[in-house]
Amino acid sequence: MIETAECLELLIEPGKSAKVTMTFDEFWLDVTVEYEGKPLITSAAAPSHEELLADESQLTRLGAIMIRRQATKLATDASGTTQRIHLGFEH
Repeated sequence: MIETAECLELLIEPGKSAKVTMTFDEFWLDVTVEYEGKPLITSAAAPSHEELLADESQLTRLGAIMIRRQATKLATDASGTTQRIHLGFEH
């Protein structure tokens, strides 16, 4: 969740906020983050050291990799200008 919030700093439109919805049961924690802005690209390879130094927006590629390693499920979708990140954590 912390990594997702850090990625949002680079993805969300200035002046906008994100909406976080969570559900929890005895097996899963499901989290959906809705925001207006750029999509989180979850399928990209890790950025190189040079790419990170040249463009801070590449941090979201690194963040997506870290999120994929921690979350049991990760999916994204969009509707118009609204982006959604769906995270699932099995416990």
